[in-house]
Amino acid sequence: MRAALVTILVLAAGAHAQPPNANAHARRGVALYNLGKYDDAIRAFEDAYTLFQSDALLFNLAQAHRQLGHCEIALGYYKRFMAGTPAPTLAAQVETLLPKLEAACRTKDERPAGPVATPEAAPAAPAPTVATTSTFVPDEEPAIEATAAPALPRIRATAALTAGSVMSNRSAPIAGVKASLATPLPWLPVLEVGVTAATARLFRAEADRQAGVSSVAVSVRLGIEQSWARLTIGADAGTTYISSLDTSSGVIPGVRRAGLWVPLVRAEAGAERSIRGAFAVRVAIAAGISPRSGPMLDSMTQVDLVVGVRYER
Repeated sequence: MRAALVTILVLAAGAHAQPPNANAHARRGVALYNLGKYDDAIRAFEDAYTLFQSDALLFNLAQAHRQLGHCEIALGYYKRFMAGTPAPTLAAQVETLLPKLEAACRTKDERPAGPVATPEAAPAAPAPTVATTSTFVPDEEPAIEATAAPALPRIRATAALTAGSVMSNRSAPIAGVKASLATPLPWLPVLEVGVTAATARLFRAEADRQAGVSSVAVSVRLGIEQSWARLTIGADAGTTYISSLDTSSGVIPGVRRAGLWVPLVRAEAGAERSIRGAFAVRVAIAAGISPRSGPMLDSMTQVDLVVGVRYER
């Protein structure tokens, strides 16, 4: 007997915040999946996820893509599912499945097949079980539980090392650290907003004339999911503080030992690849400019390579 997908388990994951239209799309996706209409089910689940970001919907998208033999896309959805707060039973089954599915993606020799199984009939082959029909909410009842706690927003935290060069009247190497916090927009999950803070050391030939360059900015990122990584393109707007520079060095003319706050606009392009659970490696190229301002006699450009780790919950 075909079992229901886990979409209706959003009751246990904050369904109080789920819009009615999202619930309707999710129910339609379950019905289409159980009829074997996986392409249509995927579209319904995607429509539901646009309105309500649920771990259960990520699992269902992975299942539907796997039934169609889209192993790399399915693998990406399974990893995103595991990066959230999955049910322990399903998480254990997906952990067992992932190495086999990764091998199938590499060799293209193992196309997943078979119906969705109940926990009591979990196969040894790479096909995780899903929720039994006892967890499915009857059609005449809404899939929203008034007493359920609202879903918490997703948080993406990144810590990274930076290295690059500052260019103004002269150029000088710079290295430091960078941290950011961001959350996807509920109505447009591919777009995230957050804050970024960085501090670095500007190295010059004169040891007593090296300087600190710190910044804080509001950031906007567009994320594009690929089978092998998540690509990001973003922009920052904020301010930079340049400290302890002396005009005799001439790197940034007009900035004296008292330091100076200047505007900052920065662009960044990068890629994130999951390494384990909620963690991913991030590599990016960032380029920022601080225009000529006040006593600062020339604009400052900073180009950095960014390498770090991202955590998502």
